[in-house]
Amino acid sequence: MAGHARVGFGVLVLAVLLVGEARAQRSAQQPQPGNWSASSKSSAQPNKPVPATKEQKGGTTAATQGDALAARNPAIPNDYKLVMLIKTTIIAVNQANMTGNYTLLRDLGTPDFQRSNNPTRLAEAFASLRQRNLDLAPILFITPKLAGPPSLQQNGSIRLTGLIPSSPEQVHFDFAFLQVDGQWMLDGISLAMVQPKAPIETSAAPAAQAAKKR
Repeated sequence: MAGHARVGFGVLVLAVLLVGEARAQRSAQQPQPGNWSASSKSSAQPNKPVPATKEQKGGTTAATQGDALAARNPAIPNDYKLVMLIKTTIIAVNQANMTGNYTLLRDLGTPDFQRSNNPTRLAEAFASLRQRNLDLAPILFITPKLAGPPSLQQNGSIRLTGLIPSSPEQVHFDFAFLQVDGQWMLDGISLAMVQPKAPIETSAAPAAQAAKKR
């Protein structure tokens, strides 16, 4: 029998600080919980996602989960708000890296995040990124791509994992945000600059030769 042409398929693996190609390939793996550059103690703990939709009202959940759990499960923000949370967080990191002052980035965090991460701790967490002297400001003009729907964690935070399809490197992110007094605040953060994988090219020649043999 004639040989068949083999076609390679790219597999996208997205994990905190170990990431693959863009979501354009429609395949992604959720990062493992707790693998943050900086986080609060609650986000550092493994959390099982809690199903949630944008239609949730004031944290309404199944009655079996109890009123206490429902009270801390707020509605997922709309797409515009999610994009703003992602972009403002990356810009805050960018400003901190450029100035060496991580106080503002810390102030964007929840009280627990602030207790767990002083400015010195944050400076250490982003030292390798800061040393590259990158300006991430252009991401303001690029729409983030999520690896999957926002997931609501058991501690009430939302998990946003995905990438900014910038060039020549993409900005891969994994964020957790927790609502405090009606405001979504940073509760966990991880960033990585990643070279996108080149698409795998296959030649049509072997397939054409196989067709001729038939």
